[in-house]
Amino acid sequence: MGNLEVLLATMKRKNLSFLDDMNIQSDIVVANQDEIFEIQTFSLESCNVKWITTPMRGVGKNRNLSLAYSEAPFCLFSDDDVVYVDGYEKIIVDAFKNNPEVDIFIFDCKEIGNERAEVRKIEKMKRVHIWNFSRYGACRIAIRRSSWIKAGVFFSERFGGGTIYGSGEDTLFLRECIRKGLKLYTYPVEIAIVNLEYSSWFSGYNDKFFFDKGALVGALFPRTKYLLLGYFLLRFWRYSDKTFFKCLELMRKGINAEKNNISFEGKKN
Repeated sequence: MGNLEVLLATMKRKNLSFLDDMNIQSDIVVANQDEIFEIQTFSLESCNVKWITTPMRGVGKNRNLSLAYSEAPFCLFSDDDVVYVDGYEKIIVDAFKNNPEVDIFIFDCKEIGNERAEVRKIEKMKRVHIWNFSRYGACRIAIRRSSWIKAGVFFSERFGGGTIYGSGEDTLFLRECIRKGLKLYTYPVEIAIVNLEYSSWFSGYNDKFFFDKGALVGALFPRTKYLLLGYFLLRFWRYSDKTFFKCLELMRKGINAEKNNISFEGKKN
């Protein structure tokens, strides 16, 4: 067992060949959504693989599953659209060992592929707080496993690909970590390139996108959701061809629907 495990959520994978494309150089736990439940282990030249095939649907469920089967002192969340830089394991492990007070690091990643690729360059190590945590995707997040066990934080199973609301499980995870008192810091070293061209949840700035963002705002900030609605609206409206007031209407519908777990299609889940 190495010092780092990559925790990968993916689906419909039939072999290990894509791990070479991702440049995996550390141990990895793969939670692979398919039709059966099966646990396999493989020893490759570059890493050890714990492969869990599961019929459970939803990225949050599969991230939680990979966490449950993790064993290494440090874990890095991942998706299959990531290509890691050489030596990423040493970068991550050294960051934690040199900063024993830190529970979670958010690393720099280069994002490519389409208009969603906002510039999110991390330029210095700094504390992440409740007012600046919402811009970081899961593939940037590495955790000290002992801190996670003590805090008992899991991913939401209502948000993210394959669920009622299309994204946001990573943001909710970070919010909950902060609420539980964990110390989160950014770290200004690039560990991967993330290709956003193909996405399991993003199909444009359509009605469902703004509805789901409203639901996420409601879940993140139940007491101040309407105060913060404007910030999130302005953040995404500029990419849309919809009017400002149409986007506002959709996000308000999402906020109200989230309280009752109602989907964009009007179904109660």
